[in-house]
Amino acid sequence: MQFVHDAALVVVPLRAGLQYAAGVNGVLKAMAMGKALIVFATPGIADYVEDRVTARLVPPGDTASLRGVVAELLADHEQARRWTRALDRWCRAA
Repeated sequence: MQFVHDAALVVVPLRAGLQYAAGVNGVLKAMAMGKALIVFATPGIADYVEDRVTARLVPPGDTASLRGVVAELLADHEQARRWTRALDRWCRAA
């Protein structure tokens, strides 16, 4: 998991229409490592992340939104730190 450790943020791309928690292992690993997280919003992932609190959700397949959120997080280190602190609290409460 060195690549996650070295990453500035983690993106978990998911296909539209998934009704189960696909990608949850990647989400939980990123959360456990305290990484800022961007996830494609699918119904199954809603139990694991809260948009703009523990992660940023973008519509599946919306590459323009994805690019914008990646750029936003890379430019706003404090926002990324707020999310990682919220992730830490969420993980400890779970």
